[in-house]
Amino acid sequence: MSGPNVSPRTSVRTVKTTRFGPLSVDEELVLSFPDGLVGFPGPREFTLVPHSPDSPFLWLQDLNDGTLAFPVTALDLPDSAAPTLLTADERTKLGLESGENPRLLGVVSVTRGEIRLNRLGPIAVNIQKHLGRQLVLDLPLPATEFPPPER
Repeated sequence: MSGPNVSPRTSVRTVKTTRFGPLSVDEELVLSFPDGLVGFPGPREFTLVPHSPDSPFLWLQDLNDGTLAFPVTALDLPDSAAPTLLTADERTKLGLESGENPRLLGVVSVTRGEIRLNRLGPIAVNIQKHLGRQLVLDLPLPATEFPPPER
């Protein structure tokens, strides 16, 4: 049944994860990475899980391997930067329309309390089409400053 006040039903899958325990994910929030990620060949399916309500970090959780999750954060680049990062082939594989830009995420690592951002391998996501790709750049993205934590 449908109507103005009735939302369409979507399926939900439950995944056992080591970081979050059982995780219920609406199929509308599944991101397909047909080629996988560097070191983790595809196809793979992920979802984005907030680290905490006020955190700038998310987890890119693999839905087929509950032990695999990458910390990521949104890359604050000017709109003019995105088109220069993607080749025509990458734009096609992401299903991007002319003038449409992907959401860009950076993979984060923490070593001895120091936060680092992978600036050579950003992740491009077409949220509307549920598609993602990891880019491999020849030159790194400009440095991104993380705001200090509020106290």
